[in-house]
Amino acid sequence: MKLSLIVITAILLSLTAHAQNKVIYGSNGLRTPLQIPIFPDLVDATAGLVANYRLQDADDHYKLLTKKTKFCAGEVLNNQARLAKCTGFLIADDIIVTAGHCVADQIECSNNSWVFDFTSDVAKQGFISKDSVYKCSKVIYSEKNMQTKADFAIIRLARKVEGRVPMYLNKGELEIDEHLMTLGFPFGTFLKLSINGTIRNNSNPYFFSANLDTFHGNSGAPVVNQNSGDVEGVLVRGESDTYFDDVKNCVRIKNCEDDSCRGEDVTRISNVINKLQELGIKF
Repeated sequence: MKLSLIVITAILLSLTAHAQNKVIYGSNGLRTPLQIPIFPDLVDATAGLVANYRLQDADDHYKLLTKKTKFCAGEVLNNQARLAKCTGFLIADDIIVTAGHCVADQIECSNNSWVFDFTSDVAKQGFISKDSVYKCSKVIYSEKNMQTKADFAIIRLARKVEGRVPMYLNKGELEIDEHLMTLGFPFGTFLKLSINGTIRNNSNPYFFSANLDTFHGNSGAPVVNQNSGDVEGVLVRGESDTYFDDVKNCVRIKNCEDDSCRGEDVTRISNVINKLQELGIKF
């Protein structure tokens, strides 16, 4: 899973040089998988939580019943197809990890499916192969702890996933100077990566805070070590995403300097690992 740090750094720095000051922390860290040719296995192992009623049966595929995002003209993510309500990631051949507030109980599990491969091309076409869609079978465990702030869920899929490599969970310590990235579906739009995240607070035993350009729809996303590709945590909450522009009469995406606003909170992956081991689930 590891790539040369020099190669990764060169790619990311070249992309950052062309970033626009248009998303949450500092310059725009959002990229499509085509713009960042690293860690393709992570892209393949990232899925969106989609309401079953948005998947209309059509022979060997589903028609996607999407809606368009509506922001002020010129805003990043404006007028894009919106489908997913949360993000999750594959950690075993039939196990997804996500945020606990995304799938709290069996009813939510039954009413939703996990969709891989929701890319820009699929969003434009409006159809997706049934091979990319997996019914949610069982909530093995879901927690949203108001005291510790731990927030994660372990989900079993209705069938095993083939042709995708589960993500590797880091069993070691997270260093304060690590750079992070995440993969998910901001505002439910097609899959994007948020790169060059930095850690702001690493003192809490249950979660850490980071600068990552994330929004509604990114909840449950894997927060990944940008050097190794190992999962460090699960994105669960953060700064308010938007504000209303009274002059233009439209919604804008909130911008913050790198050292301002509250940061984005990430449940440490050690919480998930401990629960998986307690339940006897191999990963």
